[in-house]
Amino acid sequence: MDICTNPNALKLLDVVLKAVDILKIAIMVVLIIIAMIDFGKSIFSSDQNVTKTTMTLFAKRLIAAMLIFLIPVVIETGIVLVGDMASSQNFTDCIENTNNIPYYEALQIYREREEAERDRLQSQTNGALSGGVQPGGTDGIYLGQKYNLTDSQLTQLAALCEMENSGAVAAEASLMANLFEFQGSSYGTGAEGLYNYIKNGGWFSSGAQLGTLQLNSQDSKTIVYEVLVQGKRTLPLYINEHDCIDCGPYGFDVVKISIDGTVITDEQGLLNKNNYIKDKTIIYNRYGAVYAFYTFPCSDCDPFGYTAASKQKYDNMNNN
Repeated sequence: MDICTNPNALKLLDVVLKAVDILKIAIMVVLIIIAMIDFGKSIFSSDQNVTKTTMTLFAKRLIAAMLIFLIPVVIETGIVLVGDMASSQNFTDCIENTNNIPYYEALQIYREREEAERDRLQSQTNGALSGGVQPGGTDGIYLGQKYNLTDSQLTQLAALCEMENSGAVAAEASLMANLFEFQGSSYGTGAEGLYNYIKNGGWFSSGAQLGTLQLNSQDSKTIVYEVLVQGKRTLPLYINEHDCIDCGPYGFDVVKISIDGTVITDEQGLLNKNNYIKDKTIIYNRYGAVYAFYTFPCSDCDPFGYTAASKQKYDNMNNN
C-alpha cells in the first residue's frame, strides 16, 4: 500500500491537519481577544496618543490573525504542489483519503491476508492447487446459508453485482456470500454482517458506494434474492476469488497464469480463455493473490477461482 492508502500514515496526517486547524483558530481567537481588550481600554482613555496607538495595534493584530489563518493553507498547498512534482504520489489524494480511514484499514487487513496466502503457496506453484485440491459437487445449484436481507439491502447489493459483473449477477452474489463466510466474521453475523462486510471489507472496490449505485434491472434483484435469501448459489461454497483480466484503463489484474508448470505472462496468452482449465490453471493477480481457476460464469465474464485455504476450510467443514 502506498502512503496515501496506508491507514497508519493517514491517521498521522489526519492528526496533523486537525492540530493545524485547532492551532490557527486558537491563535486567531487569542489575538482578537487581546485586540478587543486593548480597544476597550482606549475607549475609556482620555489620552489621544494612547487611543491612536491602541487602534494601530488593533489593526496589526487583526492582520496578524488573518495571516496566521492563511499561512497553513499556503504551506499545505505548497507541500501538495511540490510533492506532486517530486514524485508520482498525488498528495491531494492523501488529504482526501483521511475522510475514509476505516475503508483503508479494512483494505490493509485483506491485503495482509492475501500476502500470507501467497507466501504459504510460494513453494507450491506447480501443483499444490491443481493436484491437491479437488472441487466438490457438480455445476448447478449449491445450497448455502440464507440471509434475511431487507429490500433496501437487496437493491443495493444487486446494483453492486451489476457493476462488478453484469453478465453473471448470480455468480457475483454467490461470491459475496462465500467471501463473507470465509473471512468476514469480524463484520458481524447474518444479513447485517454480510452487508457490512460487502460495504466495508475492502474486497469489492465499489462496496463503499453502496446506497449510491443505480439498479438497472429488477431481474438482478430477483436473482440476488434467490442466491442470498433463498441460499441458491451458482458457485461452490469455496469459490472466493475473481479478477478482470484486462481492466481497461486500470491495466491487467491477472499478471501470470501457470498450467502444469508452463508459465504465461504475455497479454495475448492471458486473454486466451483456452489457457484457463478448471482446477488446473493457477492464477496470479497484481495484488498478490494466488488461486486455482474454476470457471467463467458467462462468455464475457471474469475468471472465478479458489484459494487453497478456502478449499481446505470447506473440506474440513464437510469432514466434520
